[in-house]
Amino acid sequence: MSDKRRIEESYDAQAETYKGAKQLVRMLLRDIKIPPNSTGLDIGCGPGDTTFELYDILGIGSRVTGIDISKKMVEKATKNGCDLGYDGVKFVKMDAESLEFEDNSFEVVTCIFTFQFFPDKAKALREIYRVLKPEGVLGLFFTADKMFMHESFKIFREINGKHPELDRLRHTLDEYESIHMSLEGFIDLMYAADFEGLDFFGRHRVYFVNPRKYLEEHPYPLDIFSAVPVEDREQVLMEVRYEMDRRSDHRGFKLTHYFIQGTARKPS
Repeated sequence: MSDKRRIEESYDAQAETYKGAKQLVRMLLRDIKIPPNSTGLDIGCGPGDTTFELYDILGIGSRVTGIDISKKMVEKATKNGCDLGYDGVKFVKMDAESLEFEDNSFEVVTCIFTFQFFPDKAKALREIYRVLKPEGVLGLFFTADKMFMHESFKIFREINGKHPELDRLRHTLDEYESIHMSLEGFIDLMYAADFEGLDFFGRHRVYFVNPRKYLEEHPYPLDIFSAVPVEDREQVLMEVRYEMDRRSDHRGFKLTHYFIQGTARKPS
């Protein structure tokens, strides 16, 4: 189960560098007919990239709200919205498991690279269902399956074995193993929440990355290293990087990615 406080603190620390995957919003909604002047909710908005994309899709006259558990992400998104002139978009700090909106508030809800972090995923889905209008659409894209980036997690485990005193690191690695779910388990949750028109599938890809860039920029290792005491962080980073370099070939370090993506509707 995710530690909300640690996730919040980790993404607070990443607020100035984190980049949202706005192209995924358009990909999820490309075949969805959305009425004009719609209302949208973007859960896990980060610095606002995905929220602005949702607004652009819904069009002028729509109203879109982005929420995030990280206060600094919300502050960054609000500043970005002012700088870019998105008057129809607002940002609020909020927990996805306790949405502070009235029933039947939104035609569209999106959630990109966030659902895996919800400790109570069933509760979050019930809340999303509640705030969606009848015939409203939910678009999800998130990391899933225990095979996700298992190559790097194996190295983190090995290094943690050399430093058994790092209890928080072990706890965080245990947490990451527990938050990812199978496609079948997710579909069961969606049906239990009464969604219909489910169109979800798993997406399995293999990437080859530069270890240094991956460790310095990817949200997952950045979050994991936040569990290592500051005085030990450089040593652990050096050991992890050494092992990733040693196991790389001319293409880089192999990382297996697995995502679940798709859409569903609230019945009319």
